[in-house]
Amino acid sequence: MKASTRLRGWLIFTALMLSLSPSGYAQCTGSPLFQETFGGDANAPAVGPALPTTVTTYQFIQQGDIQDGQYSIRKTTGPMFNWFANGKDHTGDGYMMIVNASYDPGKFYEKKIDGLCQGSRFYFSAWIANLLPKDQYSQTPLDPAVRFLIRSATTGDTLAQYATGNIPRYDVFTWKEYGMPFSLPPGETSLILTIYNDNPGGNGNDLALDDITFTLCGPAIQTQVLGTYQNNGQYACIHDHVTLQASVEPGYYQHPTYQWQYSRESPNGSAQQQWTDIAGATGLTLDFPDLQPADSGWYRLLAAEQGNISSPNCRVSSPPIPLFVEHPITPIIQSNAPVCAQDSLFMASAVAGTYQWLLPDGTISHDSAIIFPHAPVSASGNYALHVITRGGCVIDDQRWIQVQPNTLKVDLGKDTLLCNDDSLQLNAYNPGATYAWNTGDQTPSIWVKQAGKYAVTVRQGACQLKDSITIQHLNRPQLFLGPDTIACLGDTFSLNAYSPVATRYRWQDGKDSVSRVISQSGIYTVEASNLCGTGQASIQVQFISCAPELLMPNAFTPNGDGKNDVFRPKQTFALRAFEMSIFNRWGEEIFYTEDPLTGWDGSCKGHPCPMGTYVWVVHYQKQNGTRLEEKGTVLLIR
Repeated sequence: MKASTRLRGWLIFTALMLSLSPSGYAQCTGSPLFQETFGGDANAPAVGPALPTTVTTYQFIQQGDIQDGQYSIRKTTGPMFNWFANGKDHTGDGYMMIVNASYDPGKFYEKKIDGLCQGSRFYFSAWIANLLPKDQYSQTPLDPAVRFLIRSATTGDTLAQYATGNIPRYDVFTWKEYGMPFSLPPGETSLILTIYNDNPGGNGNDLALDDITFTLCGPAIQTQVLGTYQNNGQYACIHDHVTLQASVEPGYYQHPTYQWQYSRESPNGSAQQQWTDIAGATGLTLDFPDLQPADSGWYRLLAAEQGNISSPNCRVSSPPIPLFVEHPITPIIQSNAPVCAQDSLFMASAVAGTYQWLLPDGTISHDSAIIFPHAPVSASGNYALHVITRGGCVIDDQRWIQVQPNTLKVDLGKDTLLCNDDSLQLNAYNPGATYAWNTGDQTPSIWVKQAGKYAVTVRQGACQLKDSITIQHLNRPQLFLGPDTIACLGDTFSLNAYSPVATRYRWQDGKDSVSRVISQSGIYTVEASNLCGTGQASIQVQFISCAPELLMPNAFTPNGDGKNDVFRPKQTFALRAFEMSIFNRWGEEIFYTEDPLTGWDGSCKGHPCPMGTYVWVVHYQKQNGTRLEEKGTVLLIR
């Protein structure tokens, strides 16, 4: 092609692109057909691999500062020079191309892009950031200026070019998107992208490049649904005649082709929407002369250049069109009837649409539901409903509603107390009723004698009534002051009449304390009482003259004659506690007891001990609490 012809073609293309309305690029937002992100992710190392030498003639720097005419593939911009120190790639986790421009303007990136859609329009974009912070230089540096050139890979003809001008500096590291639309000639699927540095290097002209993207553009597609109910809404009635109609913005394709598709899944559902072609539906309209429930779902129109309609990456689609077929089935009235008087009563319909209720008293309501928070018996009667559904279907239904009078009476009485072996009958009888006690019983009445909360639910038809009663149980106090005992004159003796259920105490001498300390002989009697009765106990305590210490024999003869066969103390006063140990001449304990009446019979480990002297140690406590220890020896004679 001659140069003048190429220039004239470029001027015509540019004028055409500038004349298109903004809606002409409404569908340049699909999945990219090509995207250069330079790779990397959050787990990648700080520096990425070098680009192929066919892509750039700049020198790759693995570590250290990036000088003029050099580049690196990194996750952050610094620290180096006066650049932003912690700038990250456009998406935040991967790599970007960091460029320190050469002293001479020229090309620093070039790549052939394959697999594009022949005869289609595209939008090219790239993200660029100026590495120089704003207002931090005494001598103003140069800002980067970049030019993009897109050429045919077949003829080399220029398809589009765009110059960014000076890329501005900011106070913080800032990415800015630059781009342009272009068309790929019919029969061609490849192009060459070249990126130039238009400013000289040396003092400034430092940039970061990321996310070079080619996105398919297509015409805006407008759709409408003809023949549905309620202002072309998404619902129709079974057997309706409905037509889906689309209009496609002209000028995008020389030979446009179309295909209607269907999906049962919602585009907002959890599952990915699956689309299937509708056989024979290749025009701008899709007709349904006799709608059926199986036609419910989502529809869309695909548009593409001839030969591209089967390629998912080379076509555009309309927004999904919902179309749902109403096929309501009677009865449509739902209610919680029958109910008991004063309970909540409701009637509603699961079918969406407009409503007209005819109530038993002749009144009319257009609400979606009829609700009586406290239904009177007079609410009983016939309710008729006339519904026009979302799709225009007309349905009529009626239902007889009963509100049952509540004649139940249940009174278990006030909370009460049961004493000792007392029992109480709880009666909830109502004619024709059923019963559910929290004890598991299902009889009209139950007998109870233990503490607890007792509850019953009485049911009669739609009515039920509940009641409960709390029972407390208490026994009369049970007392024990201990066995009759002997204490030493001059000591004291403690008496304790405590009972966990008693609320009042009374001793024979009128004292009302729980416990007392005595020092005189006599019979002591106490009564303890509560709401359920009185318990009584008594003890005889005799105070006698006691030796000042235990009397311990100094010898004994365990020969079985019944005389002096056991070594034990002679007790002349009451003891509260007692311990006695016997040791042989090697200090080994051979006998131990806590009972002053259980003496040592002269045996060692089940065998008779040899005749000799043995050591005894006694610990004891008098009734007044005094603790004493005595030691001595005893002669075992055989």
